[in-house]
Amino acid sequence: MRERNLWRALLAIFLVFGLVAAACGNDDDDEPGAAPAEEAPAAPAEEAPAAPAEEAPADAMPGEGVSVTQARANWTTGYMQAAIYHHLLEELGYEVSEPADLELAPANAYVAMAEGAFDFWVNSWYPNHDPFLNGEMPDGSLVNQHVSVVGQQINAGGLEGLLTNKSLVDEHGITTFDQIMNDDALFELYESVDPNPGDGVLQVLACIEGWGCKVALDETIELAGYSGRVEQLEAGGYDSLVAEMVSRTESDTPFIGYTWTPSGYVTQLIPGVNVMWLAHEADKVHDGSTDNPGFAVTAPAALGTDVCTNDPCFLYRNSADIKVTANNDFLVANPAAARLFELVQISVVDVALQNVLYDGGENTTDDVNRHAADWIAANRDAVDAWLAEARAATEYTPAPPPPPPAPFRVAVVAPSASNDLAFTQSMFDAVNALVASGDISEFAITDGTFIVEDAAAAIRGYAEEGYDLVIAHGSQYGGPLQEIAPDFPDVSFAWGTAVDTFGLPNVNSYSVRSDLGGYVNGVVAAQLTESNVIGVIGPIEVGDAKLYVDGFAAGATAQNPDVEVNIVYTGSFADVALAAEAAQSHISAGADVLTGSAQMVVGATGVAQENGVLWFGTQANQTALGDDIVVASQVYRWEVILSEVVDQVKGGTLGGTTFIMTFDGGGLEIQFNDAMDIPADVLASAEDTIAGLSDGSISTGQ
Repeated sequence: MRERNLWRALLAIFLVFGLVAAACGNDDDDEPGAAPAEEAPAAPAEEAPAAPAEEAPADAMPGEGVSVTQARANWTTGYMQAAIYHHLLEELGYEVSEPADLELAPANAYVAMAEGAFDFWVNSWYPNHDPFLNGEMPDGSLVNQHVSVVGQQINAGGLEGLLTNKSLVDEHGITTFDQIMNDDALFELYESVDPNPGDGVLQVLACIEGWGCKVALDETIELAGYSGRVEQLEAGGYDSLVAEMVSRTESDTPFIGYTWTPSGYVTQLIPGVNVMWLAHEADKVHDGSTDNPGFAVTAPAALGTDVCTNDPCFLYRNSADIKVTANNDFLVANPAAARLFELVQISVVDVALQNVLYDGGENTTDDVNRHAADWIAANRDAVDAWLAEARAATEYTPAPPPPPPAPFRVAVVAPSASNDLAFTQSMFDAVNALVASGDISEFAITDGTFIVEDAAAAIRGYAEEGYDLVIAHGSQYGGPLQEIAPDFPDVSFAWGTAVDTFGLPNVNSYSVRSDLGGYVNGVVAAQLTESNVIGVIGPIEVGDAKLYVDGFAAGATAQNPDVEVNIVYTGSFADVALAAEAAQSHISAGADVLTGSAQMVVGATGVAQENGVLWFGTQANQTALGDDIVVASQVYRWEVILSEVVDQVKGGTLGGTTFIMTFDGGGLEIQFNDAMDIPADVLASAEDTIAGLSDGSISTGQ
């Protein structure tokens, strides 16, 4: 057993120096050396801080008579760190509770710490835990007003991501998770041997329910557009999960699975040896546009292609700094403890080595405390210097919490209902997405203002109330806006779909290449029609409505020149009855597929459903109008360009820019109805068409 542990320890040393240090992006002199498993590694002399000018007596006990409640996180890879701090505080005279007696998950730890239920823990992962710091307390204050992040325990020491078989990476040239999702052959290779083969859904051996890593990956999958095609599958706990991945590695069976470092798991699943970190495309990682903006991935891990499938290596979580977080009242009352927290540094190598021992059976509380004591003994010179400086500390002032973001208020005036599943809802959803991400603090909307005079009054009213950005969401609002905007030079306005800013410094315009999604819908529709007759119901021949109609017709006839595309404009954006009449006329003429634009389409979809005719939507996802007839929808994700507008306004540029939304950056999406049985070759043709429109090899003619 001793030889086996030694071998694993040596392997861990190789692992950590070869890839964890690279992942952390640290220079060599930032990583202390490591000894074999029987010995705790000693910290190099240069890590010891300089002695303070006036030292306290070496036997001073600044914590004498003070009881401290310490918690630890509920993952074993942080146990030793908690024990180390526990013992060091005891050397300062504090009476410290056993951390194993209060084990918490981050979801409840931070509020409890802020409320004073316990004093500190050493298991914070930032920025992964940023959402908890920014959480709201029962009294309306934020957690970060009551706790502080202290010290530099393990900088950039935490990695989280997906692994896959190195043999498959080498054989198939796999570079990203997204390649697997978008390559039918690769997808089938993995899906055919997952726990539920043949269901068309790729099961990833992933994170456990209730953990942030599961939420972050779920949101990453959704934002990347893979919902319904990939899901996380629990394997009964991390030990079972790793055992399954090890088994698949040994049998060369394809898998995608989650892990993290530092942990003993990566001495069995060794990146660059039997597995590889599986990268994500840079534009498919979490962008922060959910209720969890702290999940946004802002930089790649510093991993080379010897251990990661791609360079840059974007994992689905940022590399994390592992730090202490403590209650502010405790820190102020105990400057010696606060100073100690500032000074202690623990090597990620040491943690990995202890994880090997823990996973090998040394896993009791007594074992963990012995590991911590061994570490302290081996690092005695550095520890004594930290303790000396802590004893000399006389005060601690918490850094002020980051100021809350300046309020940014946005108002929208729109012609139809917020839930119209069309033009207005597309903007309503977009603004709410930016509210969720924290970019917008307050959102008001006046919808149903089809009468231009009513809209003008609402636009002026919001400007008078001092909203930062007023969005006139309708091309019919240009005239009034041109008159109103000069009266409010400190308010930013945006309107669309349009491209004219009237030369005014506080007016932006926005539009959308709806012909692109229209073209894709047309390509698909031409393959699904059996009668070779397709009907199109347009409102008025302007703006994105006309672009969509023209693009749809171009795509359908390009796919099948024999298809007859009949187009009718009702002359109204809102007249549901006229849309219904137009739909009935198309069906009477033999159409078995329909499409249309604007809020009046609810009339057309009702007729389509009565007659069993397929429907293609635009502006918003219209599946709710009939999951048995709606094939696909072009979805406007206005938040992609609206976030640029907001950033510009916050930076002091109130107007003068025209924003055009396309497939690039995810502004346009084709969302298929999962309930429809759409042939795989049809779906593939849609993907190929989107790629061609994006790279310019296909043109809509617009």
